[in-house]
Amino acid sequence: MEEFVVDRGGAACPDAGMTVFARRLRARLDHLKMSRAKLSDLTGFHESTLKKLAEGGSASLQQPARFLALCRALQVTPAQLLGFEPLPRDVSGRSDLRDQAVDAVLAAVDGLDEGRLRFAAELLDLLHQHRETFRR
Repeated sequence: MEEFVVDRGGAACPDAGMTVFARRLRARLDHLKMSRAKLSDLTGFHESTLKKLAEGGSASLQQPARFLALCRALQVTPAQLLGFEPLPRDVSGRSDLRDQAVDAVLAAVDGLDEGRLRFAAELLDLLHQHRETFRR
């Protein structure tokens, strides 16, 4: 049996990026106004496991069918829950857009030498300081 591990590690499944997974899990629970107890009833996950996942902890998802049940209960695809696709439009896109922007910046600076990384940081700081100018 293949074991999927949700962990703070990389961005692929197995070893999906926990930060995105946890944020999306919480966002869907909030949007659906669903408690972890209700999600536990729908999926068979222990409520303590769901709490750990929603708080960014690690948990082993040894049964893909239960992970798919989690996706169905949250009304998302596995790719959406793991951060590979945007969440449905019925959720405020603000955090999803922020996730995408952060991912894009991290991908852009990945592999830069120290001097270029420092330059990129200074540029981002400058953009942040003058953000109102760029919003017009």
